[in-house]
Parts: sequence; structure tokens; C-alpha cells
Amino acid sequence: GYVRPVGAPSQADIPREQYHQFMLGRPMKYSMELRNFLMGFGVVSFCLAEFAFTLYKLKPDDQDWVDEERVRAAAAKARIEARIKAQEEKEAK
Repeated sequence: GYVRPVGAPSQADIPREQYHQFMLGRPMKYSMELRNFLMGFGVVSFCLAEFAFTLYKLKPDDQDWVDEERVRAAAAKARIEARIKAQEEKEAK
């Protein structure tokens, strides 16, 4: 474990001004690890909130466009199949 240095004064023996001078100012109220954790947690939370808000704002009002796209895709597929069939008949002659 920890062994106190031989010539080290007791904490109660040094005045407050000397303690702060040794510590290079007042000791931190919260540790750096806690500050880093809270900052990281805040940044990640903000990013997730922005992502959720973006999904909410970009959500379509209705789903009618899906049916319209399905009809267009079916029509395009029918045209392509008709071309292929016409080309095969042309090659067969």
C-alpha cells in the first residue's frame, strides 16, 4: 500500500495557503473523469436527439406515394418484358 515519505509533514500541520500553493490552486470540485464522461454523454445524447428529430421531421404525411411507385414499377416491368418478348420473336424469325 501507500507508505508516507519520512520527512513529509502532516496535512494538519501545513497552513491552507501552502496547501493551495502546492496543489497549484484550489483542488477541482469534480474529477476530470466525471467531466469527460458527462461531456461525452451529453454529446452522444444530443446526436441521438437530433437523429430522432430528423426522422420525425422527415416522416411522410401519408403513404400514398408507395402505392404510386409500385404501379410505376409494375408498368416499367411490363414494358421491359414486352421489349424482351418482341426482341426474342424478332430473333426467332
